[in-house]
Amino acid sequence: MKKILVTGANGQLGKELRDLASNQTQYAFLFLSREDLPIHQFELVRNVFASFSPDFCINCAAYTAVDKAEQEAALAQLVNGESVGILAAVSAAHGCRFIHVSTDYVYGGDASEPYTEASPTGPSSVYGQTKLEGEQAAIKNDPLSVIIRTSWVYSYYGNNFVKTMMRLMKERDQLNIVADQKGRPTYAKDLALAASLARSSKDLEEHEYAVRSVAEALEPFCSSTNVPESPFVLHLANVMHLATDVTGALIESKQRVDAFSLLQSLHPSAAVCGTPRNIAFDIITEVEGMNRGRYAGPVGWIDASGDGELGIALRSGQITDREIRIFAGCGIVAGSNPEKELEESNAKMIAMRSALH
Repeated sequence: MKKILVTGANGQLGKELRDLASNQTQYAFLFLSREDLPIHQFELVRNVFASFSPDFCINCAAYTAVDKAEQEAALAQLVNGESVGILAAVSAAHGCRFIHVSTDYVYGGDASEPYTEASPTGPSSVYGQTKLEGEQAAIKNDPLSVIIRTSWVYSYYGNNFVKTMMRLMKERDQLNIVADQKGRPTYAKDLALAASLARSSKDLEEHEYAVRSVAEALEPFCSSTNVPESPFVLHLANVMHLATDVTGALIESKQRVDAFSLLQSLHPSAAVCGTPRNIAFDIITEVEGMNRGRYAGPVGWIDASGDGELGIALRSGQITDREIRIFAGCGIVAGSNPEKELEESNAKMIAMRSALH
C-alpha cells in the first residue's frame, strides 16, 4: 500500500485532502499539522520519514499572511523557503515524490494576460519572494519535485476571501473594494484533486508513456529536445490532466521539414494508441469493436509553407445526417480501475453533451 504524508494538515487544502482520503482506502495517509511536525526542524522531519516511509509528501504548510510578511520576513522565509528545501531534500533521500503547493505571488502581478508555468517570475512582495525561494529550494534539492502554483484559495474550511465577502454583504448595505486586482479563485477541493492526480502512480505511468512516444517520434528530426522532468496539472472544466510541454530544435538539414512529415511520425501517439505502437494498434483493431472514424485523429491547420498547429480530436463528435456520435476515452495501464476509467470517460463526455443542449 502506498503511503502519503500531508504537512500543514489543518489548513484549507489539508482538510480537503482529509476529506478526499476517506474515499481513497488504497492509500495510507499521515496528516500532520505544524504542531505535529515543525517542518523547519531537519531532524524531526527526517525521523518522521524514517518511521512512516512515505511514497509521496504533499506540502500544504505555508506562512500565508501576505501583508504581515513585510514585517515578519524572517519567519516567512523560514516556513516558505528553508522548510520547503528540507522537505524536498528528505523526500529525495527516501525516494519519495515531493509535491509542493506554491502561489501566483511568485509573478510580478503586472501582466496583461493570464500567467502560465513558463511565465517569468518576479515577486513584488516578501511573501512572494519567500514562496519563490521555496520553489527553487525544492527543485535544487529534489529535481523531480512537483510544484503547483495556485491563487485565491477558498473552501468551506478556514478563513478566506469568499467567506469575508459573504460576511460583509450581510453586515453592510454598501461595500468599498479595490478595483486594481485581478485573480483566479481556486476551490481548495479542486486543488486537492490536482495534488491527488500529481501523485497518482497510475496516472504518472500513463502520462510517461505518452510523453516518451512524442519525444521518440521527434528525435530523428531534432538536434535537441527538451522534456521536463515532471508534468504540470492542466485544469479543464470537467476533468484534470497531467500535461508536459515537449519542445525540440530542428536539425539544420531538416529545416524544410513540414508539418505533414512530423504528423506522420507522431500519429498515433501512445496517448490514443498505446505502446509499443504496432502491437497496441493490432490489439485495438481486434478488441475495440468499432471504427473510430475521425476520433483521435489530428485536427488543426497547415498553411502553404507546411507550417501549422495540430491537436488530437479527443472529446469530439461526428455528425451524420441528423445524428451525432460523441467520443471520449481513457488510457489503460496495469494499475487501472475499470470503474474509475468509466467514471473518467463519462466526465470527459460532459463537454460534448452540454454542447448538444
